[in-house]
Amino acid sequence: ALYREVGDQPNVAGLSNLLGTTLRDLGDVQSGYQLLVESLAAAQRVGDQRTQVYTLELLGTFQLQLGHLAEAEASHRQCLSLCQKMQFESMINSTLSGLGVTLIWNGKFAEGCSYLLKRSHKVFDKGPDKTAFLYNGLSMAYLHQGQYDQAYSHCELSLSAAYRSTIPRYISTTLWTKGLIALVQDDPITAEQSLHESLSVIKDIDLVGCHEFPLVGLAFLASQAGDLSAMRHDLWRALRIAVATQSFLSLLHIFPAVALYLSGQRQQAAFALEIYALISQYGHVANSRWFAEIVGDHLQATQASLPAALIAKALRRGKHRDMWSTARGLLAMLANE
Repeated sequence: ALYREVGDQPNVAGLSNLLGTTLRDLGDVQSGYQLLVESLAAAQRVGDQRTQVYTLELLGTFQLQLGHLAEAEASHRQCLSLCQKMQFESMINSTLSGLGVTLIWNGKFAEGCSYLLKRSHKVFDKGPDKTAFLYNGLSMAYLHQGQYDQAYSHCELSLSAAYRSTIPRYISTTLWTKGLIALVQDDPITAEQSLHESLSVIKDIDLVGCHEFPLVGLAFLASQAGDLSAMRHDLWRALRIAVATQSFLSLLHIFPAVALYLSGQRQQAAFALEIYALISQYGHVANSRWFAEIVGDHLQATQASLPAALIAKALRRGKHRDMWSTARGLLAMLANE
């Protein structure tokens, strides 16, 4: 407030960034986001390009967490463009990674991979945490393109770096990726080991947006084993965390798993198509070969058994659903079964 009063815009921007990230770490992403918007405006008013770069990178990360996917991509692209104009080499490298991962969440897997590969030749001077982040991003990009051997080799590189970093978030995330690869390659033993270890690493750590993903992986594993009871329990746990923390990205994996769960119950088959129609509006699911093999192909078989009019109604309803109201409704449904 004092810096605003005296018109010290650079300090307003810097402190807004710091407070914004603190609020995010405390679980209040929305309030942190508003502070970053204020920070960017303050930096732009005084032409402080360096602060604009830092703020745009943070803003893109927050927008991604909030589910503002197109805006997140735009912020990262603007950040990269400004970095290149300034010849701000250290931030160019960081922004390449941020943009690459954001494109993956937007379902632009090949383009995301290209930005991450541009970053890869400079990663080794940045420490094992950056290496782990980069190679896990590449692994995910290859996974969703159906290039599973490439996904596996980059996942192993990421896991090695993650263990060297000793940072639980990176270890857990890479183990989750390894579990997803094992699921699609019909390796239930590796999938189970990787997903349980992914959860175990962060068991007693409050990390927003981490615990849900291995839980969803375990739900997919339970589905492959035909254990709908275990699948329901894992989905309920994942969805409860996602709703409590407003973790939008988690829903991109939870909803396809819920659709798969519902398709196993004949009376819920149309509802399964409705949920998948909702989540398939997002490129991360719609453009993914992994989701097609794990969920989509199965739902096509389910769809073949339903009347055309019922299918059309379910698809139409799904496309008009709201993500968060649907999440709360599904959570209540899973809790009561």
